[in-house]
Amino acid sequence: MEAGNIADVLKSLMGTIGKPIGSNEYPKYHMDYQIASEMNFLNIHYPGISQERMRAFEIGNKADNAYLSGNTKDATEMCWKAISLDGNAWDAYRVLVRSLETYIGDDHLTMIMAGRELVRVEREIFKDILTMDNKDFYKYSMGRPYIRLLSNISSFSFDGKYNDVHVKAYEENLRINRYDNTEVRSPLLMAYLNCAIVNKYHLKNYGIWPERTENHINAMFKTPLLPDMREGCWGDNYKNDTLYTWYQIIFKYMNKDPSWVNLVKREDKQNPKLLKALLSEEEFEGDIIDPMNKNPKLLKALLSEEEFEAVQVENTLLSPVIYRVPNFMGDLFKAVRNKPIYNRAQKDIAALLYGMEEIQPNWKAKAEKALNEARELMRNRQFMKAIEKLSDAKKYYNRSIYPSMHIENSGIPFAIFSNRAQSAFQVGRFDLARFDARMALYLNPKIPHIYKILPLIAEKYYCPKSKEFLAQIANEATQEHIDEEWKELSMKAIGRLGMKALIGERVGFSAKLIEAETKRGFEDMFEPISFKPKEFELLPWLTENDIEQGVI
Repeated sequence: MEAGNIADVLKSLMGTIGKPIGSNEYPKYHMDYQIASEMNFLNIHYPGISQERMRAFEIGNKADNAYLSGNTKDATEMCWKAISLDGNAWDAYRVLVRSLETYIGDDHLTMIMAGRELVRVEREIFKDILTMDNKDFYKYSMGRPYIRLLSNISSFSFDGKYNDVHVKAYEENLRINRYDNTEVRSPLLMAYLNCAIVNKYHLKNYGIWPERTENHINAMFKTPLLPDMREGCWGDNYKNDTLYTWYQIIFKYMNKDPSWVNLVKREDKQNPKLLKALLSEEEFEGDIIDPMNKNPKLLKALLSEEEFEAVQVENTLLSPVIYRVPNFMGDLFKAVRNKPIYNRAQKDIAALLYGMEEIQPNWKAKAEKALNEARELMRNRQFMKAIEKLSDAKKYYNRSIYPSMHIENSGIPFAIFSNRAQSAFQVGRFDLARFDARMALYLNPKIPHIYKILPLIAEKYYCPKSKEFLAQIANEATQEHIDEEWKELSMKAIGRLGMKALIGERVGFSAKLIEAETKRGFEDMFEPISFKPKEFELLPWLTENDIEQGVI
């Protein structure tokens, strides 16, 4: 469907209905036009859909905007409200994970693992929509909560320097979203550019970067994603796109081709605000829909003139890439401003690229100190500060096994998880309490006071059967047991607190399936983000070995 036609359809849907669909609750926070269109599609294709589900969809997505506005408290309240209305409140579950950053800071590993739990549930829910042969634009939009989840996981991974997951989550996003992929193609291209820079300058001292080269970049521009397509992600005119221009500038510079200077000077004339933004000479504000994607026909149809200009000049993706090319920023200043205002020594590039230094020899002592400080804060009922300290302690253990995600093998004290679970419970972050309680019981099955809060966590997810199940386990935890009995008890609790078991109770999964999940333990925290090779056609430039089929 042509961009103009899509815009006309969206405007028509949003205009003809006239009144807000759902509840119009929390009017302080708006819905993006894409979300409003999804609500209309839900209403059209599921005419019997309940008002509760529509309200949950609306509130869950408004919670995303509340979080992005810096109002985490409102966002959390809205998420739990959406979950109370409908067990299918997928965006609300996602926003809860996203908003954890306000509490746990740079503990991105927790956010990635919590996201993987949701992947395990949602992949089963959305599989039929995502794999249907007829990619009807309207029906396919029903799978967008899963696509948003993958984008968030990629973002968590980028911030946490889990580079392999960052790249593969965006690839998976494009893999399942080939017909309407404008929001994922730019971030994936930036990820590929990062990989190419790392490979070029051999900055692989930390972390795992997948082998993605200039061939992958060219494939994105030129290779049709499916047999019934005749062009790549950016269409036939990809050479006129800003992203393609900057890809050329970067690679010509890295290959010592002097023509990069002429390209960047031309770009400075055509898009001076972008250069000012990249050189930190001027700041621009505006909603970002598809950074640097020049599609005026669609954007002008949907945005005001001011917003349209912001989309063209604002850039949250390109800046981190160009900073990572040794000496490029200094030479860029010299080329477009005729003076070397900015430079960066190559030895600092690795620190910028990975955002971390070698772990210090005394890191365990620092983690122990943070744990003890957290205990004192808890005694004084300063639970928010305790969560911060415990998250600081956990980050040392995250770093000690990096890039592995198997935190259970790091030697981390169970008390970091059990204390953070209790603190999170006290401040109403039942999602974090749920996550940490599972980890604490895996490391030490004999923690009666943790078992005690589990039924109340299940109650917050509106799962009465799970609450009853966990209450029985909590009662058993007050008694004496041999080690094997403790282990069996803890594994039941861990499994029943998994998102697939909890959500499964809400959305009508069979008792047999929920029982099977209860027996799985905490494997769902390490769910691969990719569909299996035979479940979904691979991107043309990738092989089976390129997708995530396990977690290191």
